[in-house]
Amino acid sequence: MSIPKFKRKPSGLDYVDNAFELQKEIMTLASKLSARWARIYVHPIDRLSCMQADFVNMACSITPTTTEDYITRRWLLKMSRACLQALEKRLMDMIRVLYMNPSKCFSRKNGKNILESNKKTLVF
Repeated sequence: MSIPKFKRKPSGLDYVDNAFELQKEIMTLASKLSARWARIYVHPIDRLSCMQADFVNMACSITPTTTEDYITRRWLLKMSRACLQALEKRLMDMIRVLYMNPSKCFSRKNGKNILESNKKTLVF
C-alpha cells in the first residue's frame, strides 16, 4: 500500500544527503577564491560545514527509544542548525567581498584570474 504524496514526510537520510551536498558545494565555491581571501574565509567555512554535516550524521545515527535518546538527538539537530546559522553568516560575508571586487577575488593556482581566462573571443 502506498502513502499519498501529501502525507509523506522527508526521510532522515535526505537530511544527511543534503548536508553532504551543501558541504560539497560550499567547498567548491570557496576553492575558487584567491589565496588572499582563501586564508580568511576557507578555514572557518570548511570547519562549520564539516561540523554541520557531522552533527547531522550523529543525530541520524541515534534511534530514539528512550527519553535520553530523544533529547540527545534533538540537541544534535539544534547544534546542526546553529552551525548552519553561523555558516550562513560567514557565506554572506564572503559573498559581499566577492561582489565588491570580483575580478581580484577569483584566481587559479597558477595565479591567472578565473574570470579573465573564461572569456572567449569569437573569431569569424
